[in-house]
Amino acid sequence: MKRFLLIIIGLVIILFLFFYKKDNEELKSSEIRAVFISYIDYNGIKSKEDVKDMVKNISSHKFNTIILQVRAFGDAIYKSKYFPFSNKIKSDFDVLKYFIKYSKEKDIKIYAWVNPYRISFDKDFVISSSLYYHDLIFNGGIRRCSKGVYFNPASDKALDLIIKGIEEIVKIYDVDGIIYDDYFYPSDDIDYEETKYLTDKSEFRYERIKKLIKRTYEVIKSINKNVVFGISPSGNNENNLRKEYLDINRVKDYLDFLMPQLYYGFDNKSKPFLKTLYEWEDFGISMIPALSLYKSGKEDAFSQDGIYEWKENADILKREIEASRKTYNYMGFAIFRYNNLINPENENMKKEVDNLIKLLK
Repeated sequence: MKRFLLIIIGLVIILFLFFYKKDNEELKSSEIRAVFISYIDYNGIKSKEDVKDMVKNISSHKFNTIILQVRAFGDAIYKSKYFPFSNKIKSDFDVLKYFIKYSKEKDIKIYAWVNPYRISFDKDFVISSSLYYHDLIFNGGIRRCSKGVYFNPASDKALDLIIKGIEEIVKIYDVDGIIYDDYFYPSDDIDYEETKYLTDKSEFRYERIKKLIKRTYEVIKSINKNVVFGISPSGNNENNLRKEYLDINRVKDYLDFLMPQLYYGFDNKSKPFLKTLYEWEDFGISMIPALSLYKSGKEDAFSQDGIYEWKENADILKREIEASRKTYNYMGFAIFRYNNLINPENENMKKEVDNLIKLLK
């Protein structure tokens, strides 16, 4: 009898190891391993070789997806009909074109990351009369508000321009995805003229953001159904609802994935990582958690009880990825951001990167 039980136990172990290994292999082949390249990261790009080196670095770190900020301030890092070339780039070559070229050679996907509304943090910023969208100043499409200069979410003319910009990218460039970040409604004063007589301003704003996301999804799919579209909202969904006027339940039918910014540690008192992860899992949309490498080795003042967590541990991202992999709608993860990954700022961050890379081998 004991021998029989031992045989059964052995078979169970063999089957477990077989399927576990199979699952791991499937995960390795399908998991999105993304890194954000923001305008801060590409500020030093001067040549095509710089782009090639960045892609090579990402590939060598076992990542397979780049989330490339192609529009940060009403501008473009590519040749655009509608937006001026970014002043963050030190040369005038088509940066997006060469990111795509070198990424395809390394079998790396490119998601074009767009900030739809921001033009400048500076309220006194002057919009040149030579710009395609200069006339939006006179019809409410562009407004100065408490946070700077922005395209007005309440304006259909501004929305039309944003959609034209997305259409231009998808038609001309071989991108794999489009993504909006967490800056949706710029401020409560930007749409004063449109909302001053409304009794329910929140409802108006929720519907404006829904219109942006719905139209973006529809134009992408009308051009290329294989290009995916998603958003990277604040990990704190209360902020999305109250400050950004983004209601996930209103827009979920027009998204291929969610990339919530889960920039929290496990010991964060108000937003502990695991609890917050499961809250986002409940939306039922394919999920790619965005994780905060930039906090490693630093105090996290907003986390209260977890203020020293990122200084005392060097395996937080590793554990967060392992936990995320267990959610049923997991697609992969994204690391913010490139310079922290390639040039860690401190010894703890370097150890965090080393532990992350070991997990990906």
